[in-house]
Amino acid sequence: MLNEHMVLTNTSIDLKEDFGIHIVVANAVQMDQLEGIKVDFLSFLRRQLKNNAIRIHATIGYVATKEKKFFTDDDKLKFLMENYPVVAELRKKFGLEINY
Repeated sequence: MLNEHMVLTNTSIDLKEDFGIHIVVANAVQMDQLEGIKVDFLSFLRRQLKNNAIRIHATIGYVATKEKKFFTDDDKLKFLMENYPVVAELRKKFGLEINY
C-alpha cells in the first residue's frame, strides 16, 4: 500500500480531454510499481467515475519535486525565519525557544 501511495504522489499527472491520464514517473522502479497497480487503479477510476473511456498512459521522465517536507521543529523554524524575518525578530524579542 505504501509503494502505491509513493508512486501516485511522486509523479506528474496530466488529464487530457479524451479521458486520458498521462502519468510521468521519475524512474524504472516507479514504472514497475505503477504497472503493478495500473489495472486495479484504472478499474477503480472507471467504476467510481462511471466512465469506461478512461485510459492511463505512463512514461519515464522528469518529475518536479513537490513542497519541502519538514521533519523537525528546528527545520520548520529555520524555514520560517528565512522566509519571514519578523519571526526571527519576535523570537529574539520575546526569548522564545522551540524546545519545551
